[in-house]
Amino acid sequence: MRREASGRHEPEPEPVAEGAAPSRWLSGGRVVRVPVGYILLSSAAVMVLLIGSYLLGATRAEESTRAEYERFLASGLPPTGMPAQDPLEIEGETRPGETHRVLATPAPDLGPGVAAEPAAARPPDAEASAEDELLRDPREAGLYYYVLAETREEGALRMARFCLANGLDACVLPRHNDRFHRVIALPGVPVRDESDIEVRRLRQRVLAVGEAWRREHPGERDFSEAYLIP
Repeated sequence: MRREASGRHEPEPEPVAEGAAPSRWLSGGRVVRVPVGYILLSSAAVMVLLIGSYLLGATRAEESTRAEYERFLASGLPPTGMPAQDPLEIEGETRPGETHRVLATPAPDLGPGVAAEPAAARPPDAEASAEDELLRDPREAGLYYYVLAETREEGALRMARFCLANGLDACVLPRHNDRFHRVIALPGVPVRDESDIEVRRLRQRVLAVGEAWRREHPGERDFSEAYLIP
């Protein structure tokens, strides 16, 4: 049976090249799988780079600071941020052409109207007999004297030297048939009445030096318990 020819002409489909497949790399939902080992290696490499950069910067900063400090040392000037210090203000140091100077201990504040009595100047040849001078008995009959403390000879001599250095004359006297010694403040006063103006002035000086003694020797008593004896 013969097929009747039709007057219609249907277009033939275009041939598709072999091996050509539509690209789906950029299409949505595409999953790229990367091994975990690659991620760990990449993270370790980044950390190594960061640590290396930090160490390199720290090394360069240290070298720069050291070079600047060496330049200041070579120029004789103090480094930036360090105040200059006058050698004359350092005990035991002097400038070329100047005599040795030692900073003196300031005299204690004895209160208004009370002047500190300067310690007697001793010639160099009298230093050897300083202890004998402290052990003298310069008391005068008819006067009263403040007893600052009663202690062993070594401690009494140390206290008496401190009094002399702070403007209060003193001596050390042994007690009869006793190993203790008395530290006596000088000069004496004509009356035993502590309301007397002369006695009050001497006691103020004794208390001021006693306060300085306690500050310099923590744990020891001041001279507030001093009492008068003939």
